Amino acid sequence: MLKVLQEQQAKLGTATTLVADTGYCSENNVNACEVARSCL
Repeated sequence: MLKVLQEQQAKLGTATTLVADTGYCSENNVNACEVARSCL
């Protein structure tokens, strides 16, 4: 999901809020979101 957001950034602007269903909730995804926060 983060890759898609990064690809859409030029068109949609920088994401400031991320809402996802529980299917995306995992420790790895939470960590990836925290790391990407400085990359998005």
